[in-house]
Parts: sequence; structure tokens; C-alpha cells
Amino acid sequence: MITNTSTCPGCGVILPVTDYPASNPYGVTSPECRQKFDEILVKEQVLFHYPDVHRLVIDAYLTQHPRHKALQDKQQISKRLQDASVQSIAIHLIALYCALELKLPLASIASVMNTILTNMNKIGATFPELEPPHDLGKIRVTDVHDKVFAQEIVTLPEYEEITYAWARSSWAVWQAHHDTVRKWHKEYAQR
Repeated sequence: MITNTSTCPGCGVILPVTDYPASNPYGVTSPECRQKFDEILVKEQVLFHYPDVHRLVIDAYLTQHPRHKALQDKQQISKRLQDASVQSIAIHLIALYCALELKLPLASIASVMNTILTNMNKIGATFPELEPPHDLGKIRVTDVHDKVFAQEIVTLPEYEEITYAWARSSWAVWQAHHDTVRKWHKEYAQR
């Protein structure tokens, strides 16, 4: 039996085609990839009521789905949403920097992100687009999904270990831009 497959235009995972009605405002995820992500979020909520590591799940996933201008143009994604996809990558990389290098409490990072965006908005600043890496990490949404769904119950420490590994993988591949991300944090987090 041959199964039709779909390749995610963001992270590159290949999955059997489904009819999942995923919202894809930036045009850089496949419905099948988004379905795996959403299933992780549902299980996370049911088991742990959105623990602090939820922060890492969001940031790891989103930094693996960078802007893809040609595809977004083909899908007629508006300029506003294409620009938003550039800003999304930047702010989620800053969040990974805060978590993994600065080791800030995960629950405090949303406040840092809000401060940065507020300060940038005050001066009309935006993040420039970063050239995405060719390899978006060794750990993808399917790896996390498979581990979380491989057993009936996942403990919170096991889940934290999985999500930290995913976050480290996602952060590491953007190494060429780490200094830029550090500079953005320094420039906009303390105004």
C-alpha cells in the first residue's frame, strides 16, 4: 500500500498526508507537521497543565519554521504575515537564548519578550531577516511526538528532558546568528 506523504516546508519532516485543518498563517508548516505539534500541546496540557517547559516547546518548534519567501509568495501570503514570520523567528531565538544561555526562569521569558517587543515598537524598530540554516536540527517535532506518545504516561522530568534537548538542537543550528541574537537582547531588553 502506497501512502501519500507531505514534506513540511519549514522543518522538512515527511509525514503521511492527513486532512488535518491546521491554521498556517505564515505558510511555512504542513498540516501534518502542525498536527503533530498540536497533539504534543494537547498531551502536555492534559498531563502537566502547561508546565514551564511549554516555553521551550513553542520556541523550538517555531524556530524550525523560518520564512520561505518563494513559497509564501506562491501561496499568496500577505506581506504583513511574511514580515511577521521574520519577527517570529527573531523573538523565539531570543527566548531560546534567554533559556539556554542566560538560564532565566522559563516563566519569566514571556515578560522579557514583551519588554523587547514594546521597546522596539516605541522606536519603530524591527528585526532584520536572518538567513536560516540549511539543517534545522537533529530533533524535530516528530521525534518529540514519538517519545511523548511512545508510552502511556510520560513523567514531567522525562518531558522536560525531551523539550530541553529539542530546544538545544533548535538553538544550536542558528549558531551563525547567536551573536546577533545576543546583541538584540542587550539592545532591547533593558531600555
